[in-house]
Amino acid sequence: MRLSECMRRADYHRFFEKYLRQQHSEAEHRAFLAWFASLDEKQADEVMRDYQDLSAEYAPEKMSPADRFLASKIEGRLDEWDLLQERENRKIGLAWVLPRVAAAAVLVCGLYFTYDRFYRAPAPVQAAQSAVATDVAPGDNKALLTLSDGASIVLSDAGNGEIAKQSLVQIKKSGDGQLVYDPMENYKVSAQNLRKEYNTVATPRSGQYQVLLPDGTKVRLNSMSSLRFPVTFDPVERKVELSGEAYFEVARVMVSGRRIPFKVISNGQAIEVTGTKFNVNTFSDDSYIKTTLLEGGVNVKEQTTGNSVQLKPGEQSLVRNSPGKDAGGKAGSGKGKKDVISVRKADIEGDLAWTNGFFHFRDTELKEVMQQLIRWYDIEVEYVGSTSGERFNGYVSRNKSLSNVLAILQHSGEVRFEMVGNAKVKVIAASALASP
Repeated sequence: MRLSECMRRADYHRFFEKYLRQQHSEAEHRAFLAWFASLDEKQADEVMRDYQDLSAEYAPEKMSPADRFLASKIEGRLDEWDLLQERENRKIGLAWVLPRVAAAAVLVCGLYFTYDRFYRAPAPVQAAQSAVATDVAPGDNKALLTLSDGASIVLSDAGNGEIAKQSLVQIKKSGDGQLVYDPMENYKVSAQNLRKEYNTVATPRSGQYQVLLPDGTKVRLNSMSSLRFPVTFDPVERKVELSGEAYFEVARVMVSGRRIPFKVISNGQAIEVTGTKFNVNTFSDDSYIKTTLLEGGVNVKEQTTGNSVQLKPGEQSLVRNSPGKDAGGKAGSGKGKKDVISVRKADIEGDLAWTNGFFHFRDTELKEVMQQLIRWYDIEVEYVGSTSGERFNGYVSRNKSLSNVLAILQHSGEVRFEMVGNAKVKVIAASALASP
């Protein structure tokens, strides 16, 4: 298969070499993007193989975890666009329409910041256009801060800069959706400073927020989540309480030559770490409490029985949150007790997709898909007919309006979505559509 004459093999090889050395220009980047998007599957596959051969010479295994996550979300965006460009008479799903080609473009192009410049957003759901004039916007940086004295601050209404001061800590709001606990000059982790003043940051439906704790630990809260923490940490241990879902990057803190452990208490389990990156999902409407480890090491302990496991990077622990399924997703005979911890290989990119602005569906049942949309778009859902057989795979941007997300789901499944008013979605099963 001959490649397009507008860019010869020698041309794109030179681009690959410059890209791998991080010496390419924005103009070269755009030119390659436009050319690569014009290739058919076989041509793109040939380009991919050439890139893989070249990249082996530049130690791609040293790519940072952040780069790998960037790659995963780029792949999701490419798949989403690719899916919507298919002919309407082809029956397709969300998952990886051209996975190897998408992966090649991920590695070559770094499309995350340029995607929307080149590709149109998918068309809104037709039913949504006729039913309402106003679409539902995606979630944003919204949270409520409750101080130790009970005072509350709506962070979306607060101005940037210092908004409070407690226990030798300045509490500041940045312009990028982050709450910063900035220790003052005489602050230190010690018993003398310990006042047990607790703050809580809580996100509503369609909200998310980032918190920089006074010890340097970074926490990203998903929607409908909350974090309770002391303004001044204990010199024996740093302990926070989580509800919902959060991604942690725990800072290492040493006092008198001793590393101070960090603990996360969440829905009947305790996670102890000494410096690591991990995600915790404790939503009560999910089947399992999931702890996914990216870097470092954590010990996950079920508090009722004391059962515990030590996770390694790339592993995920599961504690049963409700009866119905075992760790492999099969029907089980659990009684709803949080008494068993299982460990499996984690889907790092999928489990952390929300931190990179994506929904990730992996053989996900329709009702679980809709539950994620409920949290992020603050909507109500009505089901018409049985939808128990519907499952979805792939990545969908969380930055899209609701009608665009529904269009993608409708294109890949056997259900129809109708928006009723500004905050309700009717999900109509195929069987109901077929009924007279």
